[in-house]
Amino acid sequence: MRWSADGQTLLADDGKAYYRPGWSPDPAAIRERDNLHRNSFFLLRIAGNDGLGEVWRCKRCRGRHDYMTASCIERPFNGLDQVIHAIYQQAGDLAAVQSIGPNGRQTVKQAILREIADVPDLSTMHPELARQQAAQRHLTAFSIEIGGVSLGRVVEIPKTMAQRLLDRINANRPSGGKLAVEGLEAR
Repeated sequence: MRWSADGQTLLADDGKAYYRPGWSPDPAAIRERDNLHRNSFFLLRIAGNDGLGEVWRCKRCRGRHDYMTASCIERPFNGLDQVIHAIYQQAGDLAAVQSIGPNGRQTVKQAILREIADVPDLSTMHPELARQQAAQRHLTAFSIEIGGVSLGRVVEIPKTMAQRLLDRINANRPSGGKLAVEGLEAR
């Protein structure tokens, strides 16, 4: 996809044209913003996050870290877009599908699991927040809710520190599972 010369139309590879709505930023403004943040690196501080609840429990060590981590090491992000929001889920008991007949049960389970399989379960990773959200939204044991929640504060770090953190993370991972961060070398 590419923008037309006047910046008002997005031209798709299949030849279709999509007109830029008036509220959408101009492509030049988007490029300027992207260039400004392309070489800015950040950590996401999840401790002390304005009353959101307790710090998330690490899946790897089961401890609690002040920053979002990968392999129990602070995980660097490139640009603000990557760290503003994270996906969360609140899922009740998937036994709710038991009330569906045997023919439809597997299809419903697959559809639900496909949507939430890669999202951490808020009730096990962040139980105080899960209880708060469930009470506010009147969720039951059979409710499933997926949405976004601000996790904490963004802290800018120098590129050299981001590279050191990425190197430490990748030293603990197999070669096929190396973390890649735009603007840094995955060694």
